[in-house]
Amino acid sequence: MENIEVITKITFCFFIYLILAIFVERFVEVLVSIYNYIELKRNFSGFWNKKAEAYRARFDRLFGFQSGKTPRRNKILSWIIWRAIAEKPYPGGKEVVSADQIRHSYLQVGTRSLAFLISLGLVIAIKVQLDLDFLSIIASLFKDVTLIGVIANSAVISVLFSAAALSIGSEPLHRLIASLEDFAKRRRNPATPQAQGGGHA
Repeated sequence: MENIEVITKITFCFFIYLILAIFVERFVEVLVSIYNYIELKRNFSGFWNKKAEAYRARFDRLFGFQSGKTPRRNKILSWIIWRAIAEKPYPGGKEVVSADQIRHSYLQVGTRSLAFLISLGLVIAIKVQLDLDFLSIIASLFKDVTLIGVIANSAVISVLFSAAALSIGSEPLHRLIASLEDFAKRRRNPATPQAQGGGHA
């Protein structure tokens, strides 16, 4: 394969991938904004406070009756859950169950799942309508890499892998766009404190 052809294919893949990642990021951001509006109008704060109370009671029981023979996997699971629901109210403070942190963790899982589903739909649509398979193009460029070839040969795995890559790629893109938006706001209103947004993590 000539160098020009390789460069053309890589550029084409990158361009299409970037366009799709921007679409996924913006679409998820719009849905998050709609959810934030509904949450504000419906006053969901009580729901998150109840979640916090339920988690607090659960961990009180867990630590109150925990013995030295607790399975390691349960300790690891508890530690993971605690990381997702607790925060320090101030630097150096003790970690406590936080309704805001619980909300953030739920939204993070929700937006990532949503981004994957949207990416999956786009990848399938492109595969069906345009007969375009990103992983097959990449595999043709890197024929010496056996793993890529194996994944590309399975239609299901190839689609899932492409969707996962697209949804994961939308996250750093979101952070970049959010940073640029914040920078533009500070340039327009230098005396205005930076607002806390509710975009997907």
